[in-house]
Amino acid sequence: MDRSLLDIYGVPRYVKLPVPSAVDFDPNSNPVPYVYPDGSNFTFTMAQIDAFRQDQMFTSNIFGAQIGAAVVVLAVMLCITHVDKRKTAVFIFNIFNLLFVIIRGILFESYFMGPLAGTYATFTWDITGIPASAINASIVSSVMSLLLMITTQISLVLQVRICYALNPRAKYRILGTCGSIGAVATAAYIALGIYIIQLRDRPPDPRITKWANPTVNALVAFSIVVFSGTFCWRMFQSVKNRRGMGFTGLGSLESLLISGCQCLVYPALFCVAENFLKFGGSASLAQASVALLLPISHLWASSVQTHSKLTLARIEKLQRRGPFQKRLAAMCKARLKDLSNIFKLIGLIIQEYILLCIICLQGTSLRDGQVPPDIEAQQQGDPATPTSAAAVSSKHSKVVSGPGPNPEANHQGSGA
Repeated sequence: MDRSLLDIYGVPRYVKLPVPSAVDFDPNSNPVPYVYPDGSNFTFTMAQIDAFRQDQMFTSNIFGAQIGAAVVVLAVMLCITHVDKRKTAVFIFNIFNLLFVIIRGILFESYFMGPLAGTYATFTWDITGIPASAINASIVSSVMSLLLMITTQISLVLQVRICYALNPRAKYRILGTCGSIGAVATAAYIALGIYIIQLRDRPPDPRITKWANPTVNALVAFSIVVFSGTFCWRMFQSVKNRRGMGFTGLGSLESLLISGCQCLVYPALFCVAENFLKFGGSASLAQASVALLLPISHLWASSVQTHSKLTLARIEKLQRRGPFQKRLAAMCKARLKDLSNIFKLIGLIIQEYILLCIICLQGTSLRDGQVPPDIEAQQQGDPATPTSAAAVSSKHSKVVSGPGPNPEANHQGSGA
């Protein structure tokens, strides 16, 4: 029993482990060894684990926000949209977009909460102990992303087709150009999805993923920007013509233009955030933003459509209106008249204030025993004319005392 482990198993009793120096020791860069089932090891640092967990939290929050927004928009669409408009292709594809956003978000949330997102499975790509249901859910989430990509492109094609319906020659050229760009982006997205699904338990090639992911994200964002830019240009021309006809206020065309500009800007920003700022999960917001903004724009346009309709009274009012130059001159003349009235009112107020100050000064001079200037001028100018002291006193007592009974008359009455 006293035999040592070296004699029995061929291993020493004690193992010498290297102790890192306390000088310049960084626990975040401290290597952590992991052992594969075949005996080989894999080393990573604590900083890599922290970065992976932070990326998981950020991405899961993004998908959670997408689920909540899609549920709210879907409920509003089902409650507000008229029965006749529910049979249109645009409404059907908008519903599919929202459903795919919800299902994809739920599957990705389950992925981040499941065993596939564990530290060992993520860093070693060893999925021997992972249930098949978790692997299948991950594959279905990639399929949902692909379906969302396809339905989003179809919805954008329908938008462009509707806004160019009155110009068939330009419609086919624009649809051909935009459709080709969308087809290239969709094909690249499908190729990347097939490559990821075929990997299963094998790690991807860094030489492929280094350029494949940014390229696919850029193609998807570029296709959305092209569709939205074409749509916005057409809506801008329509709004300009509408303003020329005399319509004012926010109508259905203005609401569609605002939503189109949002679809034009947001995907590009999310693509930049994903590829250059390294915000994980931001690229998924490019398709989700389009899926959310398209039904919102339709609801907004339908809600303000009644305020932009032409009526007989409005047509007559537009006919009575003169050219723009005359209307501008009349408006300037009316504004100048208003300003002159304001200045007149200010002048009257200043004049009344000056008169009130003069009256107060005259009353102060009588109380001090001084002769008012008008009486003094009258005495010097016409000395032959007798002036009764009682009359002068009676006249200026009214100035001092203001309106009311004459106190001197009351005094004479009491004397009588």
